[in-house]
Amino acid sequence: MWLDLLLRFPVNSQSTKIKRDTIMKTHLHVLNFFLVSLLMVTHTMAQDPVWTPLNGPEGGTSKTIAVDSNGVVYAGSIRGVFRSEDGGTSWTALNDGIGPYIINKLLVSQTGDVFAATYGGGVFVLSNDGSTWLRRSTGMINTSMQDLVEDSAGELYAATTSGGVHKSTDAGQNWQVMNEGLPKPQSFAVGISSRGDLFTATSRDGVYRYAAGDSLWRSVNDGLGRARGTDFTPTGDGDMLLATSQGTFKLSSGDTTWQRLDGGQNRTYFTSILLHEDGTMYGTSLSGGVLRFDAVNNVWETTGSGLQTFRVWDMAIAPDGTQFLASDNGVYRSEDDAATWLLFTEGYVVSKVVAMAVHTEGILFAGTEVSGLFFSDDEGVTWKRTRGLSGSLTRAVMVTDGGTVWVSFQGTGVFRSQDKGLSWEKSDNGIASAMVISLAEINGILYAGHQGRGVFRSEDGGDTWEEMSEGLTSKNVRAVAGMPEGNLYAAVWGGGIFRRQPADTAWTEVNNGLESINPYTLAINSQGHLFTSLAGKGLYRSKDGGESWQEANNGINDKSIFSIAIAPGDEILIGTLSNGVFSSKDNGYNWENMKSGLEVYRISSVLFGTNGRAYAGSFGSGIYSGDFAVVTSVDRTGSSAIPGGFTLQQNYPNPFNPSTSISFTLEQSDRVRLRIYDSLGREVATLIDGYRAAGWNTVAWNGRNTQGRVVPSGTYFYQLETENSGTLVRKMLLLK
Repeated sequence: MWLDLLLRFPVNSQSTKIKRDTIMKTHLHVLNFFLVSLLMVTHTMAQDPVWTPLNGPEGGTSKTIAVDSNGVVYAGSIRGVFRSEDGGTSWTALNDGIGPYIINKLLVSQTGDVFAATYGGGVFVLSNDGSTWLRRSTGMINTSMQDLVEDSAGELYAATTSGGVHKSTDAGQNWQVMNEGLPKPQSFAVGISSRGDLFTATSRDGVYRYAAGDSLWRSVNDGLGRARGTDFTPTGDGDMLLATSQGTFKLSSGDTTWQRLDGGQNRTYFTSILLHEDGTMYGTSLSGGVLRFDAVNNVWETTGSGLQTFRVWDMAIAPDGTQFLASDNGVYRSEDDAATWLLFTEGYVVSKVVAMAVHTEGILFAGTEVSGLFFSDDEGVTWKRTRGLSGSLTRAVMVTDGGTVWVSFQGTGVFRSQDKGLSWEKSDNGIASAMVISLAEINGILYAGHQGRGVFRSEDGGDTWEEMSEGLTSKNVRAVAGMPEGNLYAAVWGGGIFRRQPADTAWTEVNNGLESINPYTLAINSQGHLFTSLAGKGLYRSKDGGESWQEANNGINDKSIFSIAIAPGDEILIGTLSNGVFSSKDNGYNWENMKSGLEVYRISSVLFGTNGRAYAGSFGSGIYSGDFAVVTSVDRTGSSAIPGGFTLQQNYPNPFNPSTSISFTLEQSDRVRLRIYDSLGREVATLIDGYRAAGWNTVAWNGRNTQGRVVPSGTYFYQLETENSGTLVRKMLLLK
């Protein structure tokens, strides 16, 4: 009843305020909590606009792979587990109960249980119905898991980073430490031979064996040298195979000296060894992809075509013989005995987006850390991998005013496309090595910041480059920016900020007021104000061309800022290490946190796109899109007149699923708070908390709460509260 009365009397006049006050006094005992939560929120609340995941770019690192007896494939990523029930063609996130941990090992037990060894969360087992994960870490002194194996009796053994080796005799319900004999409790791999001997590889002390019937670990390092063990694989005759950072080894049953499998010919960093039931031996590595062992000639041979990366972590074989690889850019499948490999990433989104750019025609380009460059011509709804490029570790992406697209890859160099990414040509003639980490176009001239060689310049569209690093005290250049009058600025790791004026022949240090000389990035707004982020110190601003700097962190509670984006209207976005995105509309004097809808808060890149869209590239969850446009002087019927008065429109569509738009009008510029409440009066989300211009304004709600979780079906209320015009409330219906 009380909420219906509120809806009948919106507060847009003095008389209705009096009527509402009378009602509220009469029902004070009912409205007490509502007054606190709905009307007494202070003006210092952070703006919390809604971000929507774009489900791309697809791909990203997979560290481990496992297949059960039914052919269901499980992939462990840097952000949880994915499952495929169609032979690896498409993937679904399977993270209920486990969270976004790094998955270092997946294990299908003899009884069919699926276990996940996580870094930081311990061991989890998949429930019987396959819908959620149950934690199994009781008794563990460290939950940073590196490896997990099962012996023939069903007992589990876990390797942990700083807790040593743990053992469970009850399917993971309880664990006991077994570190007797280990000099330090540091275990990075664990294995069990067919005769029951237990092995572990430590970080610095080599390999230890806990022989069947023994009571402590004993060193077995003869023959290994300085090689660090990464994976154990038992043979059927009691021998043990070992993958290491310097090749592969074998320890014969009962022996104490390791022998190189191939006589030492291949000293590649091996990540795993797989021994097929037919006797074929495969190896995965971080520089050679997947290899097959030729026992006749005693040599490892690279096998298969189709891999787009040589960094492979794990391999598994399904009951029907299909082979799977866990790699740096996703999961590969082979159905012809490893002769050809195909990458399948549909639904597998764990990419780290390190750089983004938008073309004048609205095409988005996203560079990922390990999977290369992607583009989208439909505002991020679908993504495609660019073709014709040799490189996967993206460092910088840029679109020049003329529409040329540029990308830099670590190890392969700089490339350009003059047809919106359809074809590419190498364009780094004159740049000493392939370590360009920033690109910029300033007054028609191209600049490249190099990690180790300083700044390079091209005045012929990228055909040739020349170094211009005179005066820099360090040559690790993170960013280059410039002003229309010709001043150039460089953010130099280990040197701070440097300036080069048009008449100068060398760079000059301009660090007055900076607390650190380790900047991450650099940006300039339309007023010529400079912004830089310093490692661990947050954001700094200079309004005098770099002569002096002042801290600009009011409202920022995470001072590890990786990226800065400035809109044409000078709104600023920053991406932080652990607390999402912050926004400032007053030149960086005050900041508002905005992370609603983000599934991860580690943001590596931010970008203002077209049509009022902004984009946030994350560490391990792809790209998110947010609507930052404030539409004024627009009438839904097509009239250009500004609707009169203070109004709150009915949301559209209504009912809705999964998102809806809420519009309102203001007579004058005003401070606005627009919040969502459920039917019990509990706050669900804050969509706006800040100043909005007079006229028509629109904001979207995607049906998620402040924590980014999808809310259930039901009736919800949205309240518009202003500083000068009053408060209005309407209701809406979410149907699924």
